[in-house]
Amino acid sequence: MEKTRLTGSLKPSDIPTHIKKSLAIPLDTMQELTERLNQGGELVFNDAELIVGVIDPKVNSQLFIAADTVELKNSKIVTNGNTIIIFCRELIQDELSTIEAIPTESRKASIESQGDSGGAVHIFTTSKIHGKLNLDLSAQSGGDGENGRNGANGLPGSPGANKASGANGGNAGNGKPGTNGGEGGDGGVLEIHYIETAVQQDLDISFISKAGTGGKAGQGGTGGVGGRGGKGDAGRSDGMAGSDGSDGPNGTDGKKGVDGDTVINEVKIGDIFSLINKSPFFRI
Repeated sequence: MEKTRLTGSLKPSDIPTHIKKSLAIPLDTMQELTERLNQGGELVFNDAELIVGVIDPKVNSQLFIAADTVELKNSKIVTNGNTIIIFCRELIQDELSTIEAIPTESRKASIESQGDSGGAVHIFTTSKIHGKLNLDLSAQSGGDGENGRNGANGLPGSPGANKASGANGGNAGNGKPGTNGGEGGDGGVLEIHYIETAVQQDLDISFISKAGTGGKAGQGGTGGVGGRGGKGDAGRSDGMAGSDGSDGPNGTDGKKGVDGDTVINEVKIGDIFSLINKSPFFRI
């Protein structure tokens, strides 16, 4: 059985194509699945960091892996809110390894932007998961709104003639509204399916999937200063100054996302693709 060892900074294109090859449809027997997993061989991430796609709430990239054994040793998989599907006989993950959605430094979206979701991780195993399965599929928070621009200052009043008052200064402009904060992303989904075998009772798992918070609204801009009244009575007195404009209103706070969820169950070989077809995450 072929063994593939990957290390360092990785992207999906660094994984050999025979491991990413789709499953045959329909898949009717365990023998067919076993043969496909054997073709993938043993896949080992050793001191590696795999980055999947980009952070973008409008794009959902997908990485599909099928191998007899998938092992993470002191390694990290960063989904960037995308979807990972793993078919294997055994998944092995040590305590130093993690699967996470959004890196800590990217947990806040840019100004006015919607936060990305925590994506989805789907694991199908014909045997069991070994070691500590650490996953953090927490979502990205929405970006804050932008503050509104200040209102324009009023124009000065025109001067008056002899014995006449100067004209009032012009009214100042209102401050512009602040923009809305972006919505927080939904927490990620984790599904673990045991194919033709019972759910293991000793599964050791740490799963976090917090929703992203909504971005804060931008503040309204300050009203401009009213224009000074024009000089009256041939420059001996001032007219009344115009009044200040009012502040523009704040934008609207973004909405908080929904916390993620997890599903752990048993599945029959003939039910795999009916399960896949019902999921918006799959494109096998």
